[in-house]
Amino acid sequence: LLLCCGAGAALAAIFKAPITGVVFVLEILMLDITAGSVIPLLIASITATTMAFMLRGFDPILAVTLQPQDAFELWQIPLFILLGVCCGLMSWYFTSTNLRVGNFFRKIDSQYKKWLVGGAVLGILIFIFPPLFVGAFTGASIALLCNAFFDWDVSVVSFTLVGMAGVMSGVMKAPLTSIFLIAELSNGYGLFIPLMITACISFAVDYYLDPDSIYTKQLRQKGELLTHDKDQSVFVFLKLEELMETDFLRIKENMTLGDIV
Repeated sequence: LLLCCGAGAALAAIFKAPITGVVFVLEILMLDITAGSVIPLLIASITATTMAFMLRGFDPILAVTLQPQDAFELWQIPLFILLGVCCGLMSWYFTSTNLRVGNFFRKIDSQYKKWLVGGAVLGILIFIFPPLFVGAFTGASIALLCNAFFDWDVSVVSFTLVGMAGVMSGVMKAPLTSIFLIAELSNGYGLFIPLMITACISFAVDYYLDPDSIYTKQLRQKGELLTHDKDQSVFVFLKLEELMETDFLRIKENMTLGDIV
């Protein structure tokens, strides 16, 4: 519970998003959701956010103000569905690539070699792709393509924000966290419908391709994954060699009833 309170409070303070801090813990970390656990989470998240407001002001971390032309319109629903599918595929690619890179670095025996290779690769990537914001890039790309080829005049700002939520939903397997985080980050509560559409579809696509999140993939490979399914989590701690009884007398086929008695 203290671990979850610390994680939720840190997330809430960093992004000035108290609801996101609580939802993140409930969706990813917390296994036992009761009133006795939710109340401390709320207190920790609110306290951390209040401290952040006192030290850094009330401005959101992303100073994005949605203009009237950025408002959601019903005819854009198919585009957000398409964005959700693209974000789901991008999430699967992101998680898979992250696992391959991790496996590659684990094969490097020297820590100094890891530093050199990692620093060089990261420097090259930052030089070629300065933002490294995968979700924002995905959403903005779709909006720019729609405007360039079909002259639909869709909002690049809206699609950028929704794309961030879409990829985050797939990578973290946390659609609610991604929805509330982007809404609280940008004060863009008018985007709730497209955020919900894109985050849910991205989650479904990525879950179909790979049920594990970026947090749980390596834990499942090690056999240490705990989930909200309490019955399944119990089996993680059970060791068959400790459950099997070996202190018994064997009955053989040539024994008589008297021998058994």
